[in-house]
Amino acid sequence: MPNALQSIPMDFSEPSTNKDCHHWRKYKTSSSQSSSARSESGLIVNVYKQKFKSKLAQTLSMAPEQTKINRDMADLRAECSTLGWDGYQAKPLCDHSIQNARNFIALLENESITYPDLSAEPNGLLVMDWEGNGYQIGISIDRDECLAWGGIYKNKHGEYSHIYGDSPYRGAIPHHLKALLLQVVQ
Repeated sequence: MPNALQSIPMDFSEPSTNKDCHHWRKYKTSSSQSSSARSESGLIVNVYKQKFKSKLAQTLSMAPEQTKINRDMADLRAECSTLGWDGYQAKPLCDHSIQNARNFIALLENESITYPDLSAEPNGLLVMDWEGNGYQIGISIDRDECLAWGGIYKNKHGEYSHIYGDSPYRGAIPHHLKALLLQVVQ
């Protein structure tokens, strides 16, 4: 429960959107005309109390893994948003790569594939990483919708072999990659 609460932004300043201001003004106007007048600060607290309840319900309804993925993506975006974030000449994390990864991860729920660990590459791409059953696999999707993957695995002789490839990303997990990921996670 504490983790869910940590992901809720807490902003108790005056309402900032027109929608919030409309509700605040409505309460302010109706309270000044009614016999049971409320203070302005009490009205503001009520507006934010409703926003808090709504955000809490939304956060708690998410699967814990999805909440973790969202938090990890936000952390990576914050850490890797400037040129040279790695101390050298790494490019900022690309918004297209983040969105493509988010879409790809959403497809995993239907395939019984666990959520990946996330990392950033110096070329500005977000990488989804899986490890298990002797495999280490990394997948990234670039701005041009090219899905690139690579990794290593231990073959039946106990030796490490490299695997890699690329294919167009058309909003679905390619069959060969789905089969590979299922070998990693099962």
